[in-house]
Amino acid sequence: MAARRKTKKRAGKRNQTRNTRLLKLGAAIAMVCVVVVAAWFIGQSRFFALKEVEVYGNKYLSEQKIADLMGIQAGENLIQLPSTEVAKMLKDSKWVKSVTLRKDYPGRLEVRIDEAVPQALLQVRNDVFFVDGDGNVLEKLKSAPVQFLPIIVSDSARNPTTFKEAVALAEVIKERGIAAEKDRIEITGVEKTPENLTMNIDGLTAKVGQGDYDEKLRRLFELTDEIRRRHINVKYIDLRFANSVIVKPFKDAIE
Repeated sequence: MAARRKTKKRAGKRNQTRNTRLLKLGAAIAMVCVVVVAAWFIGQSRFFALKEVEVYGNKYLSEQKIADLMGIQAGENLIQLPSTEVAKMLKDSKWVKSVTLRKDYPGRLEVRIDEAVPQALLQVRNDVFFVDGDGNVLEKLKSAPVQFLPIIVSDSARNPTTFKEAVALAEVIKERGIAAEKDRIEITGVEKTPENLTMNIDGLTAKVGQGDYDEKLRRLFELTDEIRRRHINVKYIDLRFANSVIVKPFKDAIE
């Protein structure tokens, strides 16, 4: 009799264990079903439809251009919107240095852009492009060159080092507001070595060379009033030597 009771007791424990496992399995299946149904509902629900896109930090890219780059449209499900992919599509533009996306549920997307800033224009024959401080060509201009930026002129292959120096010179010119005060500032010589870097400010030619641009510009503009007052017909001004400025009138210039 004792042996039968022990056998029944073991069978009862096995049944209890099996029932417990079945209950856990059933609960897991039910949970999966709930998640699947919830995901389907969220995916189909218009409650999370994209209704508004707010863009911050853009000055040169229009909001429409940004929307085109992102490739999204109103009405898309905000939860299912792939933020990483959208950010990558935005950064494919040379204007976009970095971007941060934030989803504000239920239907608002916030886009914050760190935009490239043009420091100069690059003229290659009849085409003109925006160039940023790193020398990246951003975009071709569709209208006349803007007055507030100096123009780097290049008709052939550019020397990378000299071009980088030309952009640095353009940045100093822009920061000092010189370009906005003049009709046209050209930087030339980028096909050769940095010592050949030259600029032309409203017809006045200055050999600039490499480096110390702020100091060289200061020395240059200290002379301009004197040159105008004395009506000197200048061939060029040489700023390449430290602490000195060489003025070459036309009659003394060596071709």
